[in-house]
Amino acid sequence: MMKDGMAAPTGRDVWGWVARGEVGMAIGVIGVILLLILPVPKFLLDLLLAISLVSSVLILMTAVMMKRPLDFA
Repeated sequence: MMKDGMAAPTGRDVWGWVARGEVGMAIGVIGVILLLILPVPKFLLDLLLAISLVSSVLILMTAVMMKRPLDFA
């Protein structure tokens, strides 16, 4: 049972907690390991590869178009 002064965490609070670096990185590492171990359907592999390529090109184009190095941050 909750104490009188404490409220249940909302979805926004939980998402903020997960979006922080340590928790997000841990979830990402576990996800990659699961993708390596578990069989993945062909269409999902194609989709993930396409997302990877698009994000790589997006980052490359962003880096090329920067006038100053600190603009990327």
